[in-house]
Amino acid sequence: MYKKHLPFWLTTISVFIALILPTLLRDGMFMDGLLYSVISKNLAEGKGTFWHPHLTKTFFNTFHEHPPLVFWIQSLFFRILGDHLLVERFYSFITAIITGYFIILIWKQIFRQENELANLSWLPFLFWIIIPLTYWSYKNNMLENTMGVFTITAVFILIKGLSLNKKIFFYLIITAFLIFLGFLCKGFVALFPLTVIGLYWLMFKKNSFVKMTIYSLILVFVPVLLLLLILLNNEAHQSLLQYFNAQIMPSLKGERAVVERYYIIQRLFIELLPVMILTTILLIFYKLKKINITKIGAYKKWVLLLFSIGVLASFPITISPKQSGFYLVPSFPYFAIGFAIIVAPGLNKLIQQINPENKSFKMYMLLSLILLIIITAFSILQIGKIGRDHKELNDVYTIGKVLPKDSIISVCPSMRDDWSLHGYFARYFDISLDHTDKEHRYYLTDKSCDTSLAEKYTKIKLSTNIYNLYQIK
Repeated sequence: MYKKHLPFWLTTISVFIALILPTLLRDGMFMDGLLYSVISKNLAEGKGTFWHPHLTKTFFNTFHEHPPLVFWIQSLFFRILGDHLLVERFYSFITAIITGYFIILIWKQIFRQENELANLSWLPFLFWIIIPLTYWSYKNNMLENTMGVFTITAVFILIKGLSLNKKIFFYLIITAFLIFLGFLCKGFVALFPLTVIGLYWLMFKKNSFVKMTIYSLILVFVPVLLLLLILLNNEAHQSLLQYFNAQIMPSLKGERAVVERYYIIQRLFIELLPVMILTTILLIFYKLKKINITKIGAYKKWVLLLFSIGVLASFPITISPKQSGFYLVPSFPYFAIGFAIIVAPGLNKLIQQINPENKSFKMYMLLSLILLIIITAFSILQIGKIGRDHKELNDVYTIGKVLPKDSIISVCPSMRDDWSLHGYFARYFDISLDHTDKEHRYYLTDKSCDTSLAEKYTKIKLSTNIYNLYQIK
């Protein structure tokens, strides 16, 4: 039976690689992920500390926009692999693999007594990776990637413990610790696994209400206790307090990047469209082919449970008027698994009809293997090429080579909010950009900047597209 699924696995892995690796391996990255990689690299080099990460000398000298755990974990990769363009990319890809692995584990746990359906574990993996923001996030080194590893691991352990009803207190302690680690990655949005016990009880009612309440209290108590213990450390207390004051309160007050209150729900619907359309097409096909899918009724509660987890991982974001689509990324695995359960019985019936010795099946097997090889080779060939911010990066490399490493240069005040420029100079040359009136040896402007520098600076002749570099006389 497993042989029948092999070409589908090869195709799924090909899609996974195609949607992430080619872009990920090219130079250039969305500014958030770029800045996170700078902080992680700095931490590996001894610049900044766990509780007081450092971005640049002039831009977030101490960075408290987010809790620090992601930066510390990623810094380990820089310590082991050195300062290389591919370090943060390798790290981000690893988080995608781990998340996909736990999607498979949850699927196999749900169908632990149904081997045929369990073998369809490539299906939720495929549904998950075709969600646009899923592969976008892993291409851009987002914090949600790491937080999602902790939250999906926590959900899997809870589902396993509650399903088996064995070693439940051990599972609860491990899960509580994982939730706490998730909090140290992205804050309160990592707390949604706390709801899994209550949701499981509502769906299955396998244990008494009192027992489930005790389990939930343990799950809440342990992270709170760990947080209180950490707050006894003055550095940790100051760091998390600054995070609360700099990020949480302004976001709740609507002082940061305000959007329509229910934007995140609309975005969730849009992002799930590819999966919903594919699910609808398959269900229509089953009906036309008169494929009996009544067996799905036995797993209706699992679908409701997973959708409920997804909703509670996403809808509470509406509390804050500061919303971005990528905040949804940790919720996507549960929707993907839920939709995959809906179509799995019918798809299983179709796969059962496959004859592995059939020439067409063998041809599909060969083509899927060739596709995987071609996509992998194409992805590897992207190393060293520039993807996004092509002109900007070319200028950064040209200018960075003539500047002293670890220096501070002046920039035109209008360039203060060019976060990517800050990130690229810091990531590749350890150069900090200063938009204040303080004079430095070098002055960087973009070619549209209306600044008179002739009296104090001499223009350096460089082949650049966007920026001009001046040196003090």
